[in-house]
Amino acid sequence: MGFIHQVVALLGLTIDNQKVQAFLANYPTLKIDKPSSGSQYVIGKAYGFYLLFDGGRMPKDRPLTTLFLYADNIHKHSEFTGELPLGFKFMQTHKALAAIKQPDTTWVIGEGRMTSNHPAPDSATWITPEFNLLASYLNDSIKAHIFQIQPYKPLDIENEWKPAPTWQKMALEKNMVEAIKLYRSEHNVGMAEAKKAIEEYVSAI
Repeated sequence: MGFIHQVVALLGLTIDNQKVQAFLANYPTLKIDKPSSGSQYVIGKAYGFYLLFDGGRMPKDRPLTTLFLYADNIHKHSEFTGELPLGFKFMQTHKALAAIKQPDTTWVIGEGRMTSNHPAPDSATWITPEFNLLASYLNDSIKAHIFQIQPYKPLDIENEWKPAPTWQKMALEKNMVEAIKLYRSEHNVGMAEAKKAIEEYVSAI
C-alpha cells in the first residue's frame, strides 16, 4: 500500500489510535507538537509532509483531518518524494493540473468559490471517491507548492462562506448585466464606459 493510501486509511482516527501510532513509528524524526486551540500537528520536514489532528481539547476528540504534502523548501520542508494523487506533480501550473483532471472547484482568497476553469485561483479542489485533494498555488506563478488530502466530503455550496459580489467575479462568470451594474456603482461611470472596461478586463485574463 502506497503512502497516500496508508494515510487515507488513517483519516478520522485519533493520534493515540494504535494504527496511527504504528504509522508514526516508521518516521523517527517526526516532531509531535503540543496541542494548541484544539489542534495538534505532527511535522515531518525531512519527509515533506505533516499531519493535522483537529477538533477538540483531548486526544480522543482530535481526529486526523488533513495530510499536507510539500514541494522542496516550502516552509523549510524537504520535498515529498512519494507518488502524488491523480498523476500530479509539484510546481505544475493550475492549467497543467486541470489538463490532467478538471477540478471540481477553485477558490480565490477574499472572493470565494470560482468556476472550475478560473485562470488564476489561489487553490483548487478535486473530489475523489476516497478523499478530497486540494492544491495551493505559489503566489502569482499559479504553481502547486502544497497538496492537502482530507476526508471525502461533497461540496456544500449552500453553507460555505460567500463574499459580496464584485464586478470582476460577475464578469468572469459571464454575468455581464450584474458586472456592469456593479462597475457603474463602484466607479460612477456610464454604461458604455463600464462595458468597455469589463470587456478589457476579461480579454486580459
